[in-house]
Amino acid sequence: MRCFSWRSLCICAAMSCGCAYSFTGSFRPDIKTIAIPVFENTTLKYGLETVFTEETVNAFVADGRLKVVSEKNADSILLCTITDFSRAAFSYDESGKVTQDKVTITLDVAYRKTDTDEVIFERNGFAEWGAYFLDSEVEDDAIDAAAAKFGDDLIREIVSTW
Repeated sequence: MRCFSWRSLCICAAMSCGCAYSFTGSFRPDIKTIAIPVFENTTLKYGLETVFTEETVNAFVADGRLKVVSEKNADSILLCTITDFSRAAFSYDESGKVTQDKVTITLDVAYRKTDTDEVIFERNGFAEWGAYFLDSEVEDDAIDAAAAKFGDDLIREIVSTW
């Protein structure tokens, strides 16, 4: 006598493949919230601070380990300054014509605990880049890509210091 039929074994296996573990808590019990004020932009490229701030907030909200709140209610604060913006040729066609440009945005980052001003993570020269095809995309597409990568990479960096 069999305890399990092949059919029930397959159903159990299929159901267990869909299960996933989700972590929604902070790695530091003293830090549950984060304030992300608008980034400072010391470059001549207008609007970078808005794009990078929004993408970083979106990344933290999607990650879910730290709740994004106002400065007065935050356990921690993320202060970022955009220090450099550059654009350069990235790829060429067979005739030597530029087909893609690359933008690189560099930031100084300081992540601190609000009550003690303890530095949790700090890095100057944190650079991200994005590329865009000159015939079908615009520079803003590359800036958006760089900003999204920055938010994701920043979360990974911050969490790895815990």
